[in-house]
Amino acid sequence: MYEQTRIRGQSSIEYLTTYGVAMLIVALSITVLFLVFTQPTFIAPNSCNFVDGMICEEVVIAPAAASNNAIVTLFLKSELQYSLYDPMAYVQINNVNSSKTACMPTFVSGSGSILCIITTPEQTYDNQYLSGNIYLSAHYCGLITGNELCASTSNQIYVGSFQAHSQPKSSIPISLSISPLNPTFLSDGQKYLITAKIELNGYALPSLPINFTESPNSYNLYPALSQTDQGGQAYAYISSNSSGSTAVGADFGTYQATSVISFSPATTLYSIVSGFSGCGSESSSIFDIAGLAYSCNQLNGNYIYFNPGSYSYDVAIPDYASGPSIRQNFTNMTFDGVKIVATSGTLTIIKDSKLNIGYVQQYAISQYASPSSAQGGFSITNYLGNGDYMTTTNPSSGEMWVNGTTNVMVCATPAAGYTFSSWSCSGSGCYSGPSVGAGGGESYCTANILVNAPIEENAIYT
Repeated sequence: MYEQTRIRGQSSIEYLTTYGVAMLIVALSITVLFLVFTQPTFIAPNSCNFVDGMICEEVVIAPAAASNNAIVTLFLKSELQYSLYDPMAYVQINNVNSSKTACMPTFVSGSGSILCIITTPEQTYDNQYLSGNIYLSAHYCGLITGNELCASTSNQIYVGSFQAHSQPKSSIPISLSISPLNPTFLSDGQKYLITAKIELNGYALPSLPINFTESPNSYNLYPALSQTDQGGQAYAYISSNSSGSTAVGADFGTYQATSVISFSPATTLYSIVSGFSGCGSESSSIFDIAGLAYSCNQLNGNYIYFNPGSYSYDVAIPDYASGPSIRQNFTNMTFDGVKIVATSGTLTIIKDSKLNIGYVQQYAISQYASPSSAQGGFSITNYLGNGDYMTTTNPSSGEMWVNGTTNVMVCATPAAGYTFSSWSCSGSGCYSGPSVGAGGGESYCTANILVNAPIEENAIYT
């Protein structure tokens, strides 16, 4: 009796195991079929492919606003070395063809991009899964460059397929924007950047031609035709020397973006740099104003443009080295006739103004002793042109910077146990020979030296 019960229990377990697994497989199959046929969003991503000649970068399907007809938008890239002319495309869904539609641009450069927007007879709704074939025809130009000649060549057909889910009506797959929006620039002749960007459903569209226009056509806008980069952006520049407004447009096919640009009158600062030797050959900045740095060449005899207001300035390099032991030293500047000696501060520019920045070329005058142990002390006196003079005694650097075309006298004092003998020197116009009178005490001096170059004076002792 026990054995019969055990056998029946084992048979029940085997029955449940066998048919339980079978029922589980059936349930999983039903689930997969349900997801495939009712929820394709989670199974098949948007894609499109061509047999050859074209690369499909992006496909977007959305219902037309009024009719719900499926609009298929394709972004293609030519794999061909040479240009194509007049590309046209149609798609086939459920064995029904759409009308042949012109793509953009009309002339496609080698390896260029193509945008096709095709309205189909097929109606669609949100998230519906659609698939079909793509047929693109175009004149293959080869080595032909002119559009008219290229139009006479035979059409080539490129075949592909696509699958995608329909997006909501509210989505705008193509967007063309332009910046800056409603900006105000100074009418100062400067080149201001204009950027246009084209996207397909947020995807940047590279290698597309963008036409830039402006109206009225009285400002300088260039280039008129620009190609988008990998970020989908194309660039142009606009400038003007007169105030006014213009509408700048960016066009691609039927898509357009517009920005109104105004040029406001500018307040000018006319700048002159005086006394700066080699002003046209150097490139380092010597003066900053309003956060912008200017070289001597950029300043001298040129206009700087501002909105009326106050601006911080700074003499960037008051001692600009232009050679060994030679420098250009800032002296002062005049702003609308007012003398300013500070190397930093604020300039208030509320009307057309004039700035004169003064420099003087200076040379290093050095003094040495032979032997060096005989050096007891020395001084260098610079006699300025206005009757003033400046004396430096025992400078730590052993030199003094003096203005060019001024007179200098160098004096030396021997250390204990040494006797002054004579002067030797190097540098154009330097003094060599005996001391020309004592400079006071036991100091021995050179004659006055007219400085036009760096000079070294060497006191010789015995």
